[in-house]
Amino acid sequence: METLFTMGHLLDFYGGLLTEKQRTIAQYSYHQDLSLSEVSAIMGITKQAVSETLSRARTALLRHEEVLGLRNRFYTLESEVERIAQEIHAIGEEVQKAEVKSRLERVETRLLALSLEEDVEGGIR
Repeated sequence: METLFTMGHLLDFYGGLLTEKQRTIAQYSYHQDLSLSEVSAIMGITKQAVSETLSRARTALLRHEEVLGLRNRFYTLESEVERIAQEIHAIGEEVQKAEVKSRLERVETRLLALSLEEDVEGGIR
């Protein structure tokens, strides 16, 4: 069973591909961690309808990730950006020439800024 965290991220990536009802119920369930009863009361539908809609949304989100793999690619790229930034920093520490070191620091800063922009925007640009 996927975690609430995982399903929330999948919803961030693929929520736009769900129906409006699926997306709304999934947001209540995965982002706000509301129970079926709470969502049922908010939406004015039965708990069974919430459960079935959430199940369809979950299946769709997992299928989209299986086919497109955007979440997995995002985390792979994020990890690689961090590794490259660490390597650039390590090289900069070893370099004696101030000009080269300064250029490496600028590249490191730009690389980390890309990673932060992705985090802030909640996805890949």
